[in-house]
Amino acid sequence: MTSFSVRCSEGFNGGLPQSFTVEVHEPGTEALVANLSSPVPRFTVLGLQPGLMYRAYIYSVNGKGRSEPVIIHAPTLRLPEKQLTADRGGDRPRNGFRLTPVMTVVVGVVSSLFLVACLVAAVLRLQCSREDDPRRSKPEVPPAKPPGSSPKGDLSSETDERNPDIIPQPNSGKLNMFSI
Repeated sequence: MTSFSVRCSEGFNGGLPQSFTVEVHEPGTEALVANLSSPVPRFTVLGLQPGLMYRAYIYSVNGKGRSEPVIIHAPTLRLPEKQLTADRGGDRPRNGFRLTPVMTVVVGVVSSLFLVACLVAAVLRLQCSREDDPRRSKPEVPPAKPPGSSPKGDLSSETDERNPDIIPQPNSGKLNMFSI
């Protein structure tokens, strides 16, 4: 937009006829751009540059002099920008989802956590399957002696050596026999 409008309420005129004036100054240079007068306090200022903040001084004038100006900052709108899109679908509705940098970080963190959770689950599953292996859970049994092989010692001494509650006695090689 290259214009603005102003409407004011009339104050006390002191019994004399009055007129109203608006002076529009350009921002930065304070150069006078427009000077309008009217018997009613309504103004429309045209032909301004878009995208600037103008300063408007509004005051009334009668036979006794001029009032203190009221200063108004009046912006004009920027011209609309052309937007180039890669959408060749005509009037198709656009997808409302946009991948922002914050969204990219969130997706990356969630994906990493999911990957770590999957790896932990796989390792735990592998360890549990090894503990449940029937070959590992069997107690170790010494291999059976084939029939007819000669024993290294008597059978009772082998079982005595393996039992921690039995204190082994020295073997004197004599057999004690008791008779009743």
